[in-house]
Amino acid sequence: MSDQEHQPIPAGQESKASTGDQARGQENPTFSCALDDEGNVDPPKPINDVDPPKPTNVPKIEDEDPLDLRFGFWKFKSEMMGRLLSKLYVFSLMTGAVAMLSVAGLKIINMYMTALQTQFHLQDVTKEDFTRAHSIGVFISCLLCGYLGSFGKINIPVWIGIASFLSGVAMMAPALVHLASPYHLTIDHTTKDFFYKPFLCTGPVNMTQLPSAPPRDDMVYAIFMMAHVVCGLLLPVVSVLAPIYIDNNCVDKRRLGLFLGIFVILSELAPISAIGGGGFFGQFAVDLKETELNVLDPRFVPAWWLPVLLYGAFMCLISYNIAGFPTRLVPKRQQKMALVKAAQLYFGEGEGFIHNGESKNISSSRTENLYTELQDMAHTEVKETETQPTVPVQTVTETSDRVSLQGSIVFKSLAWPRYGIVSGIKDIPFQLVRVIVNPALTLFLVVMVITAVPLRGSDGIKQPFLIFEYGVSVTTSGFGTIPSMVSNIAGLIISAIICTRVTSLRGYALLILASYFLCSVFASFYFAMGCTNDVIFGLESSFGSPLPNVTSQCGCQSFLPYPTCGDDGHTYLSPCYAGCTAGDGFTFKNCSHLSTDQHGSEAKFAACPPGCMDKFIGFVVCFTLVTMFGQMTVLPRSIMVLRMLEPRDRSWGLSLALLVYFLASISTQRWSQEILDSEGCLASASGVCVLYNRPAISHLMSSVDLCVYVTLLVTALVIYGVFHFKVLKLNTKR
Repeated sequence: MSDQEHQPIPAGQESKASTGDQARGQENPTFSCALDDEGNVDPPKPINDVDPPKPTNVPKIEDEDPLDLRFGFWKFKSEMMGRLLSKLYVFSLMTGAVAMLSVAGLKIINMYMTALQTQFHLQDVTKEDFTRAHSIGVFISCLLCGYLGSFGKINIPVWIGIASFLSGVAMMAPALVHLASPYHLTIDHTTKDFFYKPFLCTGPVNMTQLPSAPPRDDMVYAIFMMAHVVCGLLLPVVSVLAPIYIDNNCVDKRRLGLFLGIFVILSELAPISAIGGGGFFGQFAVDLKETELNVLDPRFVPAWWLPVLLYGAFMCLISYNIAGFPTRLVPKRQQKMALVKAAQLYFGEGEGFIHNGESKNISSSRTENLYTELQDMAHTEVKETETQPTVPVQTVTETSDRVSLQGSIVFKSLAWPRYGIVSGIKDIPFQLVRVIVNPALTLFLVVMVITAVPLRGSDGIKQPFLIFEYGVSVTTSGFGTIPSMVSNIAGLIISAIICTRVTSLRGYALLILASYFLCSVFASFYFAMGCTNDVIFGLESSFGSPLPNVTSQCGCQSFLPYPTCGDDGHTYLSPCYAGCTAGDGFTFKNCSHLSTDQHGSEAKFAACPPGCMDKFIGFVVCFTLVTMFGQMTVLPRSIMVLRMLEPRDRSWGLSLALLVYFLASISTQRWSQEILDSEGCLASASGVCVLYNRPAISHLMSSVDLCVYVTLLVTALVIYGVFHFKVLKLNTKR
């Protein structure tokens, strides 16, 4: 690599003085601003108008390490691979793919929780146990990433690669346990015939005849918990360090949204990947052999281990390529100047950056060479007697004080070694104070709490809500949620394009404000999308019609509800109340107590549809639009956190946002389910609600969503007001 590549700033431009300054001599002394290794701006120091002659016998000193764009490790680095892969968009693709595979693998495990309970005897394990284990890993990793990201010389790709490899191994661990002791899906016909006997019209049944479950396999339980903890460690490493690496190496900050968009879009594909991969392999038995059990039978164990094994292997493969990325893709000085310009640009009027006290418009010259602008900005002298300079002059001591990039904070830079572990730990309280006292970031943390508690909780019960409210099948409800997943991607793409045109923090705040306003508008239509209740035969309530004669004749048990839709078009609390004497759990025959036998004498599992498919379509459309507009706030929030904090504090800002989100979302789905059951459940079996009051749950879900988005709208308005006030204050000083 040539010396010109190592020295992006041509010689002779280090100190330029204007003609007027030369004429005035020392009347107006000039100042120079330097950048330290952490991206902070040193206090200006006066210099002479004319640089002293440089001694010829002094060797040239490199102010930074040579830029090495080779791809690989140690002696296996390749220049050819570097030319092909050492690209910022490739890094975004790889890190996004790792995040997608990690989240999708955990979703597949949670998707087949019932099957895992059957295979490994985990009857007392719920999804909440695994969610808490995942949150523990996230909590530990958030603190670690906030600490590591504050260092200026860490190799971010290596850290992400190590975390991805460990997460891939942990993902494969449950599958390897299955392969070590394969599970064969067998059927006991006696048990099969007896399984649904309590729900049929066969007289009283002795419930003690039901087979008891074997004890839990504690070793397998520990392996599953370990996998969730390790995968939780990966998420903050990717979500915090990857955006910082992208921000450091994206010189034109207007394109930052595009690279972050690639990363976030791939991450959002995790649900689609889980449904696709898990759904495809879920049709095969766990031992990949023929079985008499139906796929919908709760005792059927699908081949859950195969997608988990493949996803973990892919993660290990991609981790090697991520770790082989160069430490940086652009020279360090160019990174620092880009950060300085970004701070000046985004804290200005939104039309340009301050250049010798004047606003320079850059929107009309987007094709101008950005690097030339950075050189010009970094080496132009700032006069003390002119209007507000780029970096305000502060009277500081020689060793301790530093000026923030915004020019509004003077903070202490303690005199311990810069990259020592102990010094970094001691600096954590100062970093947290600088982050938390930022009013806009504090409001963002409030937004994360509002988003996590009600919205994340309601997302977990959206599919059951569609099934019970509109009477659609599990497959149809799954297709109903697919448009919302597609709208996630559409919202991110639209916001990434818009972010390339925004040049101020106030502009990002306005985009967030507009998005939440549209969410509030379309969420209000939920109230018109509810369905009514049908009469339920056998249920003793205002919505039911008791059948005492059938109960005494068939021995029906009201504590064993199993909603069934008869051929007469009415819903029965169980096949017993319909008089059915045979069935396989999904289709019941010989139903002698239907209201009419003109349409047949069979019944099928699940309540009869309420006949409001048009409202189901309307709800899906509104939910898709609300999801799309909500996703349009993700990228602006991330970019604002990167821009409104000191460069070394960015990791703590992103880590705190992620940490608050996950801490607030712990057990939210369980709480949401409990609230939904307490307000609208009509019948339950073994603590699981099987029949809901449709108008009640519709109004509850609609009210929660609307209140949340209105609250987010008010919070976004306050955030916009904060940045608008800063702009007015800055313009007043000028």
